[in-house]
Amino acid sequence: MLEAVTPTFADMWFRESLLADEETMSYNHAWGGTIPFPKENWQNWYDYWIINHENRRYYRYLKAENRFVGEVAYHYDPEYDGYVTNVIIFSAFRGKGYGAQGKRL
Repeated sequence: MLEAVTPTFADMWFRESLLADEETMSYNHAWGGTIPFPKENWQNWYDYWIINHENRRYYRYLKAENRFVGEVAYHYDPEYDGYVTNVIIFSAFRGKGYGAQGKRL
């Protein structure tokens, strides 16, 4: 069963791994591929997305079989005047239906 869980600050290692994995980020190749997420950026990012989300941002890890398998997020984009959603599944866990389940969660 897949669940959406609020990551702790100590869990930010998973987001760093997710964004650094070339296969996972292959869809982003045209825009630079992997995305650096060094520890010195964790606190500001965590405060913005988790602590001070202002009901305009949502971020959760997707967890299955007691391990993180991806992330799901959405945020309000004023230029678009609507919400933008993303689901990223770690490449090792793709093909198991987690992306579709993550969108439904």
